[in-house]
Amino acid sequence: MASMRPELIETLLDPEIIRWSSSEPETVKLYYKWFDSTIVGAKWVCAVVKVFDDGDAYVRTAYVANRPKRGEELWRKENR
Repeated sequence: MASMRPELIETLLDPEIIRWSSSEPETVKLYYKWFDSTIVGAKWVCAVVKVFDDGDAYVRTAYVANRPKRGEELWRKENR
């Protein structure tokens, strides 16, 4: 994932889907963006972001996926 830093930054700045995590609802958000080309082919990039009560947050982890995981959808880009 280290070689995909630009994709991770783009995912955080311009996500296509944002969902609450199904395992940690209300505290962890999943930011998704589709990329036609990654180091493993066409995939979704997911940034897992822990959100604190005071509004602070950090990226817990990131990964590539074939499809977004289940969870309550908070936001979706209109063209997707």
